[in-house]
Amino acid sequence: MKQLTLISALIVLSLTIRADLQAQVNDQCLACHGEKSLSMTKKGKEVSLFVDVPSMKKSAHGELECVNCHKGFKPDEIPHAKRIKAVDCLGCHDGEKLANYKESIHALKKPNGAASATCTDCHSTHAIERVSDKDAIARKEFGVGICAKCHADVRSK
Repeated sequence: MKQLTLISALIVLSLTIRADLQAQVNDQCLACHGEKSLSMTKKGKEVSLFVDVPSMKKSAHGELECVNCHKGFKPDEIPHAKRIKAVDCLGCHDGEKLANYKESIHALKKPNGAASATCTDCHSTHAIERVSDKDAIARKEFGVGICAKCHADVRSK
């Protein structure tokens, strides 16, 4: 019985430490990336590095650590990486919805090898809205709004 109590206490302690570390890691990232003026020049274009913290925290990924998606960064060095790796959404997301995407025109490759539309083209980067808990009408309206970003004619149908 004492062993079970000790194991339970260790599990609770490890979850508490993990939550504290998560907050520290995210706080460390967002100390800079929470500033609207943070940007960099990439291929001659000014690119914002700002993360809207309140929107991100309300998003479908709001409980995740920044480093769950952004791999290979050295937080104490600027720049944080020689080459910034693209976020790999497929590390967590797969299944039927992904299969539908892979078979769609959006997955077709452009001449430069890039996909016609990536995950962030439709779902944004940090403020990914949770729609799975909404009713069918709200999900459809959300989808129409997303598609209308590139396909203006969907609103007229």
